[in-house]
Amino acid sequence: MVEILGDSVFNPQYGDTGAKIRKYPSQPSEHQVRRALSAIGIYPDPGISLTITTNKTTIQVNDGTATYGPITYSGKTIDEVCSGLNSTALKATVVRLVDLGKERLSDNALISNDSDRHGDGAYLIRYAGFAIRYQESSILQLKPPTEVGPLVSWYPKIGNGQVRVRFTDISPGAFPGITPNAVYTFSVPEYYEQEWSLQYGAPYKDVFGEVPQIGRYNSTTSTTVIRVANKPIYWRNKNISVTIKGVRQRSSIIKYVDENNGLIYLNIKLNPNTNITIDYAYKEDFYLYDAIDLNPTTSHNPIAIDSFVAFYLKPTSAEGAMISGGDAIFHEFLNTSLAGRGRTVRLVDQSVAGNKLLYEPVLYLGSVSVRQGITDDVEILDTRTRGGGIHHDTIEDSRKSWREVEYFWDIGSIDGVPIPGNGGVIITLPDYLKSSGMPRDEIRERATRTIVLGNVAIVDGLEF
Repeated sequence: MVEILGDSVFNPQYGDTGAKIRKYPSQPSEHQVRRALSAIGIYPDPGISLTITTNKTTIQVNDGTATYGPITYSGKTIDEVCSGLNSTALKATVVRLVDLGKERLSDNALISNDSDRHGDGAYLIRYAGFAIRYQESSILQLKPPTEVGPLVSWYPKIGNGQVRVRFTDISPGAFPGITPNAVYTFSVPEYYEQEWSLQYGAPYKDVFGEVPQIGRYNSTTSTTVIRVANKPIYWRNKNISVTIKGVRQRSSIIKYVDENNGLIYLNIKLNPNTNITIDYAYKEDFYLYDAIDLNPTTSHNPIAIDSFVAFYLKPTSAEGAMISGGDAIFHEFLNTSLAGRGRTVRLVDQSVAGNKLLYEPVLYLGSVSVRQGITDDVEILDTRTRGGGIHHDTIEDSRKSWREVEYFWDIGSIDGVPIPGNGGVIITLPDYLKSSGMPRDEIRERATRTIVLGNVAIVDGLEF
């Protein structure tokens, strides 16, 4: 069993990395009341004024005719508190304004002030306990390499988070140095040692000379969309530089930037082979683990193909135990992905352990396997029907009355119906069209729009 301690979501050393947490005192001022989360809204009936009293564990409401309560809220959910008030004869409707899930309220968790009203007339009761919102980008997790091409290195990404763990199922006799009461902290200190943007600093990085992916030109918006490899883009004060065919463009070439999806909309039309590079900055919430290149091409790391690379974290600090210290992330090559899941400990470096046989726990982050996705073994299946029942002397007549004859594999052409090239087509215009007043250019365009390439169209009577 692995026990996750309650304070593992917040790292005071690095600030707001694991969660957003707010805590208010048990006797808040009116200013503190208005800063707390709106938890319960009480909507009085027309002409009714309310007096709300909250203390350490209870809440009661007076509507001018009677007092309802005290109703105990400590140990209950907000939904249960609202149901309790609505079940009385209170001349008001009570609704929940914040979703805390099944979290039960603690003592001094609710605070109120009769002057604290919402714009729609509701009396507000606020939540003064912990308000936690987890940030997915700060979870300890393994991510695949960014969308990059075959000419650059493929580095996996590790989420920047922190967790404190107590291991109670690892036997101290089998693995000396690990005790049930020791508390280990796992984090990614390497994240803060990355090369950050010289202009913006952490958590932003600079990218220079990237060749983006060029999308199709959109005639409706008159833009060409290009996609960069990293996101979210940091787009401030025209800080993206676009260079086309060696010429740096004005910033007005950028019409719009979709920061979260890494898309840049340009005011010009580009073809997919245009020589274009981008300089930009982006926000980096992950650590780029460059100790192994997962690109299996010959010029990078061919042994990565068809292998499993397992990634682990070792403790960055411990209470009541010895650890090896240093970088937290390490990896190893395995034959199967299941092998990585079974590893829970590693030897502490002998120079640190004083030549003693000591162990430290590890966390398994996951495994990555690079495999060939496309092979050269292509099989062509001809699904056309064999038309052996048609005599060869009647094939041409059959084509006129039965179009499906073209799809018989022993009669039709494997490349489709052949159309002769270098031909001519004469188009005769009806008299009513000549007198319709339609411009000559439009007549020619409509008459010749379906003519196959390689044929010359002659519109007879166009010069009327």
